[in-house]
Amino acid sequence: MVTRKAAAALAASCTVAIKPDGQTPLSAFALEADFPKGVFNTVLADKNTAQVGLILCESPKIKKVSFARSTGVALKFRGTAQICIFANKIYVQKSVVGKFSELIAAKVSRFVLGHGLHNNTTHGCMISGKAIKKVEEHKKDAFEKGAKVVLKGGLVEKLSPHFYSLAIVSHVPQSARVSKEETFGPLCPIFTFKITEEVVKYADGTDCGLASHFFSKDIDTIYTVSEALETSMFSCDIGLFTDYAVPFGGIKESGFCREGSLYGLDDYTVVKLVTIGGLPNRI
Repeated sequence: MVTRKAAAALAASCTVAIKPDGQTPLSAFALEADFPKGVFNTVLADKNTAQVGLILCESPKIKKVSFARSTGVALKFRGTAQICIFANKIYVQKSVVGKFSELIAAKVSRFVLGHGLHNNTTHGCMISGKAIKKVEEHKKDAFEKGAKVVLKGGLVEKLSPHFYSLAIVSHVPQSARVSKEETFGPLCPIFTFKITEEVVKYADGTDCGLASHFFSKDIDTIYTVSEALETSMFSCDIGLFTDYAVPFGGIKESGFCREGSLYGLDDYTVVKLVTIGGLPNRI
């Protein structure tokens, strides 16, 4: 995220102050070493993040603030689902939810948790105990409200306290916390729907609007749903759609403005109007 945020600013000839996550600061320090003094500045905080953020936001020297945060199908589990654009909830038509659940469970069951440098490892650990706690809370809440177990998942303590095997639950009700809150972890909640209008209403019933993924072979349905879904990015029949050449960003509480593409420079520049009068007539 550091490079995503800093690249456009530096390309527009701006200096930057980077506040990396307190748990993962080393890459920011490594980047700072490659720039002249004062161009790339790193501010580190862990316990006092809110206070540091307030200082940065209120400083008259700071002209723009860009940040990423968490807001209050096998591809869902890429990076153990600790990636902002991957599905926090999956909607499956009621008539095929049983078959879909079987297929995704069979795929996920073949995943291998382990060290990231081991060749057979497909998925690594969670970033912290706090992240695991949120997954557990969302899973428990879904069960209490009627969700069914497809793949139990859970802690794999023989590896370490931060390894969590991937869990799948189906028939999750709209009242579940995971319907409104981002899990940011290896929990795959499957919701059901009957008709397109119903699922669009469910999907749009959140304060967030970063990305949506849709699977269909009907071109009319694809265009209709892409227009109706309240997200700034929409992919069809593919789980990955980020690239440096495309505008990345959200709407609603997922943010505004864009990163990447030619639009990524817009917010680091100022449009200035210069009008000159009294010029001689052209010959």
